[in-house]
Amino acid sequence: GPRAARARFVLIEGGAGIGKSRLAWEFRQGLLDRAEETPLRLGRCHERSPLPLEPFAEMVQRRAKTGTGDAEAAAKLATSLLEDFEGSGPDATTRENYAHLMTLSIGVDVPGARVKHIEPTRMAPEMRHAWHMWVRSLSRRGAVVLVAEDLHWANESTWTLLEYLAGHLVEERVLVIGTRRLEEA
Repeated sequence: GPRAARARFVLIEGGAGIGKSRLAWEFRQGLLDRAEETPLRLGRCHERSPLPLEPFAEMVQRRAKTGTGDAEAAAKLATSLLEDFEGSGPDATTRENYAHLMTLSIGVDVPGARVKHIEPTRMAPEMRHAWHMWVRSLSRRGAVVLVAEDLHWANESTWTLLEYLAGHLVEERVLVIGTRRLEEA
């Protein structure tokens, strides 16, 4: 469970309508009913969506109560991410860079962000690292649960980040749950 002192990844697969999302929902409700302080982030993929890292984008945008719209939305999202990094160890400039990298990685422009000047070949690895540091930061305060639904519609960037996290989250108290529909034969 989420109390374990190491990261866990669970993929719930099955046919359409079999109850994958319901199982994930029941698990989330169980956590909420126990009144634990377990941060829970939920995001889903949508059919034919071009958005990069869509379930992760939803996770952070829900918490920030914002969308992808304008400079004000970008600032609100970056501020919310900075709050998630509070007390996590890195200096203020590094935390701001992580927040801006995450915001840019989901297609939201951050006017004046220093990280825009990173060498293009380093941008994607730096973005993945920022997401890793975000999850690590959340887990330093206690167990955290990330739920990514409808991964059968996930784009390559989402799978790449999930694989990266699976390889880099080791001792963090994190549970990542994914749901994916199996294709009909």
